[in-house]
Amino acid sequence: MALIPFHALAELSILADQQRALVRVAHHLLRGGRLIVTLHNPPVRIQRIDGLLHLWAEREMPAHGQRLLLWGREQYDPETHLVAGHEFFEVYDRDGLMLARHLLPLNFRLTSPAEFETLAHHAGLKVSALYGDYSCAPFDPASSPFMIWVLEK
Repeated sequence: MALIPFHALAELSILADQQRALVRVAHHLLRGGRLIVTLHNPPVRIQRIDGLLHLWAEREMPAHGQRLLLWGREQYDPETHLVAGHEFFEVYDRDGLMLARHLLPLNFRLTSPAEFETLAHHAGLKVSALYGDYSCAPFDPASSPFMIWVLEK
């Protein structure tokens, strides 16, 4: 069994690179072996992309008496299916003084279900299941946040 979690395959922003990765993983699976791949569901994910800066999460870090804020900004190119942007992590003390700020680039590709199924097929893998979230709910193209693919060699 192999796992490509957390939408990591999407970080390979060129479809041919995704194809090569699947072929390499499939090469190492035994017959009957499984590969689980998690990806964003493009129609649902695109709805959250507007080019504006948003506060995505705010968490208390009680052990350190600090607060973590996660900000993000993304843009989507429908021709290339690429999402580009930045994540900003900020850490504040109890008095609201910023202790740290980290900026990370975001670049990933939204791959459609049909594209991914073709990639899997060309890698010698067949789809044994497709779920729409981490509770293994059935995939709904219009509303599922994720595509969790279970592939078999």
